[in-house]
Amino acid sequence: IVALKEPISKIDGKPKIDRENPKQSLRQRPLIGLSILVGMKAAGDNTWKGAIYNPDDGKTYSGTLKLNGATMKLQGCVLKLFCKTNTFVRVN
Repeated sequence: IVALKEPISKIDGKPKIDRENPKQSLRQRPLIGLSILVGMKAAGDNTWKGAIYNPDDGKTYSGTLKLNGATMKLQGCVLKLFCKTNTFVRVN
C-alpha cells in the first residue's frame, strides 16, 4: 500500500495500522508500506495468481492479477465462487 485516501485513523488520530490482522503481533504495523499481494506466480500472459491480503477485514483471499496496457485488474475470491474485482489505472 503506497497511499490511502484517509491515512489517519478517526479512532486515535494516528496513521492507520493493520488493526484487523488475525495475528495480534502484526496489528501495530502501519498500512502504508504493507504488502497485500502474497506469493503471486505467473499463470499466463500478463496474469499472476496467488493470494491477496485485505487489511479491511484481516483475511487473505485467493487472487488473480491481470495486466492489460495501463490497466490492472485484481480479483479476490472465496471458494472461487464469490469474487470481487477492482480495476486500477496507471497514472503517469
